[in-house]
Amino acid sequence: MDDMADIPFYDVIHRQQIRVPISQIQKSVYKQMARNGKVRIHYLLTAQLNGTILRKLVRRKDWLELDVPQV
Repeated sequence: MDDMADIPFYDVIHRQQIRVPISQIQKSVYKQMARNGKVRIHYLLTAQLNGTILRKLVRRKDWLELDVPQV
């Protein structure tokens, strides 16, 4: 991801794309155990806008480049 002023999220409740300022975004990691015993790691961006929690899956490279707080 390049250095943008905001990042697009999809609001599933209102079924529309919303652009969220980087200052309101946090990043987190979700770990999941697969059936074969391996741990799968998912990289997420999270934001809260108008009481709605928004989540977006991103690539590890983009997640590492983004300079926002980690939850």
